[in-house]
Formats: sequence, C-alpha cells, structure tokens
Amino acid sequence: MTTSIRLKIILGENNSQKVILQDGMPASVGDLTKEIAKQCNLQGNFRLQFMDPDFDNDFMNLMSTSEIQDKSTLKVVFLTALSDCNDLSIPHENASQSGSACSSSAQSLSSCDALILCSSLSTSTNSEPSVSFSSESSSSMKSSAWPAVFMVPRFTYDAELKLEQGNAAFKTQGIFRSPDPKLKSSILDGLAEEMVKYKVYPTDSEYDQVAAALIEKHPCLKDRCSVTGYSGWKASLKYKLANYRTKLRNLGCTEVTVNSVKHKPDGISSPAYRVKKPRKAEVNYCPPHPQGETEETLEEVRKTLLIEVKKKNNENNRITTIPLASTFFSKLDGYSGKLMKIFANRGGVIGQKIKHLLVPTTQTDDIEVKRECVIKALCAYLNEEPTRLFQECFVRAEMEDSLGDVGVVLEGHKVLQNLCSVPYAAAMLMGLIYGLNLSYPPELRYTFEALDGNKLSNKVQTLKNKLFCV
Repeated sequence: MTTSIRLKIILGENNSQKVILQDGMPASVGDLTKEIAKQCNLQGNFRLQFMDPDFDNDFMNLMSTSEIQDKSTLKVVFLTALSDCNDLSIPHENASQSGSACSSSAQSLSSCDALILCSSLSTSTNSEPSVSFSSESSSSMKSSAWPAVFMVPRFTYDAELKLEQGNAAFKTQGIFRSPDPKLKSSILDGLAEEMVKYKVYPTDSEYDQVAAALIEKHPCLKDRCSVTGYSGWKASLKYKLANYRTKLRNLGCTEVTVNSVKHKPDGISSPAYRVKKPRKAEVNYCPPHPQGETEETLEEVRKTLLIEVKKKNNENNRITTIPLASTFFSKLDGYSGKLMKIFANRGGVIGQKIKHLLVPTTQTDDIEVKRECVIKALCAYLNEEPTRLFQECFVRAEMEDSLGDVGVVLEGHKVLQNLCSVPYAAAMLMGLIYGLNLSYPPELRYTFEALDGNKLSNKVQTLKNKLFCV
C-alpha cells in the first residue's frame, strides 16, 4: 500500500499551505511541480526549493525528488519575464492583490503636473529580447524563454533504470558510470528535445547550464578527467544539437533553414550568400505567419494593438504574456520591508538622503506613496540621483485644484501620459525598455539592474545578498 506524503509548501511571507500526496512521492520534479500547482491553485512558471539540512536548513533548488521525504518543507519561487532567478521572487497571489493598485486616483500624488522618466534613454543592442512564437506555428517549437533553472527531463524507461542504479552505486561506493552508447544516445536525445523547446541555437553558457544540471541530477555521469565534471557532456551536446538542427533543416524548419548555405535566391552561385553569424541581440530570423493568418489579418491585429496601448491600464500582456504592472508591484511590495531595513542601516550623507526620501512613508499609509519612496531610496542607496529618473513639474497657483498628470518621456518625447500613479509609470517604463530594446542610461545603470535582475554588477549583487540575509 502506498504511503501518502505530507509537505509544507511556503508560498510567501506568512503564507504557507499543506499538500498531501496520496499516491506517494512523484518520480520526477516536474510531476511534483504539477501536483503542487494543482493543489495550491498556482499559476505561472515557478521552481521549487527544499530545506537542505547539509547547509543549515538553507533553501536549495530542488533537482531530484529523492532530496525530500514526508513532512519536508518546500518553497515556491515564481519566475517572470521581468526578472529571472537573479531577481526577487514573489508568490502569485500577491500579484492579484497589487494589480488593482493602478486603479487608484492621481489624487494620491503630490501636486505635480508631469513626471518625466529617463529622457536620456537610447536604442541599443545590449540585451537580447525574448520572443515567443505561437504554438500553432509548425516551423517553430519554442514555447517560452530559456529557463532560469534548466530542469533535466525524464529519459526513456530503461535509461532511467540504468541511471537509478548508477546513482545508487555512486552514493554508496563512489563508483562513476561510463554510459554505454545506447544510454548516452538516450540522454543526449532527451536533452536536445528539451533544449529546442527554448532555443535552437543555445549559447555556450547555456550548454554549461544544461550539462551542469545533468551531472547534478545524475552524479554518476560526472567526468572524472574534467575540471568542471561535465566538459565531455557539453561537447557531446554541441554535436547532438548540430545534428538535430540538420534533421530540422531537412524537415523544413524555417528557423534553421534560413541559416543554411543552400538557402539562397535562384541564380546566385555563391554557396554562402547572405549567410552570416548573428551578432549579439541581432534577430535575423523572421518566423512565418501563424496558421490561418495572412498579411491582411495581421494588419488588423496590429491596428488593434495600437488601440490597446493607448488605453490607460494596458499591461502589454500580448507581448510578454505576463501582467506587467501586477508582476512589477508584487515584487516591489514583497521586498519593500527588507529594503527599508537595509536603507535604515545606511549611514553617512547617503543615509541622511534616504531618510529624507522616506519621510512621506511615515505620514501616510498610501501604498502608491510607499512604492514611489522605495524606488527613489533605491536610487540613492546605489549612489544614483533619483531626479534622473523622476522629474516633477509643479502646477501653477491658479491650477492647484486640478489633478496631476503622470507620464513617461523618452528622448524628449512624451510617449505615455495620464497614467494612474508614479509607480505605475515606472512599471510602464520597464515594459517600454523591454519591448523597444532600449539601453539603460549610464547614470541609472545600477537602479535598472536591481529592478531587472539580469546580469548583475558587483554593487547590485551585494544588495541582493543583503536581501537574503535580512
């Protein structure tokens, strides 16, 4: 008879839930994730962390269900498009609570007529935009951006049996397993099929991530003659992906066909006509129209999008598939308490400046005021000037009774106006930076790194480490 498993699931600060697995522990982390999402009614992408007794009960990423047992404690860490594993992660239920905040009136703002955000932003190719394709398209298999933590898939049944025996022998006797050709082929095929769901052309660091995840889940496969322990698997993965792309090219997948030396107009004799290595953030592949769509129907969609972006509470759901404002606010609200503690410990001139910026939070309980003050204090803490991000134009005396206007200005042009609050304008600015592929202004580099959470500098990484220690 199967013994049920009881787990404590931490969903956020002062928010946890009991989950009972009636059929025992699932065989894979993916199956466990689906069951937790079902019982806790969770939406969106998230990863699981378990309380590891080997590291003073710190939470570590869950790579195998063998790490947990009855009455174990797991933590849910949500992943979003605005911030990955490097960013601060907040439970989804907070997003629904803070998503309604943008409906608040502009009366909660101080009497300012316009808010100008980052007028010095310029177009750049510093960051690679994430592009998701319709699941109806037969030429592309990508369904989401590259994951923050690559989850090793479950291989064929016989391969899993061999790996289970190998991991058991490694754990008890320290014996490494040299995979036979059939087992190695099964592993590489499974990894390749999982990788092309996200990218057909992974980067070198992403190959490292996949190979490292493989030997972490199956330590018996570790390379004994490698410094990293996975160099051989990394090289094999590159060969496997190259062969896999050839297979896709022969099947007519346009995403790889466009890079083929045989893909050239009629009458061109050069074997490498217009074939070049793409630069960073360069998009040289234009996917075909989704099934059932034409130039005319897509033009109608474009016109509809232009109407949508003019709406006051539009959240760019069509671009990122994630509610922009609620996600931004949930993360900001979830870590505001810890940030306030860190700000309070800052001394010197910057500490005094931060205290002055946080004064309005002691005079009102308005959540919009608190959010605005926390963002300004974050700028000051990172030794950047908040006025570079926020500029206030006070109304004239005869217009004091009118409501203030909040907007976004890029390169001297007002691109958004009549926004509901200052923090909402900041969220819209982050969406514009992502959607238009804009570079961060040098004078606000660290502030945007902290809000974005990707490729952190040493200064912002230090702040992140302090957040986890508060």
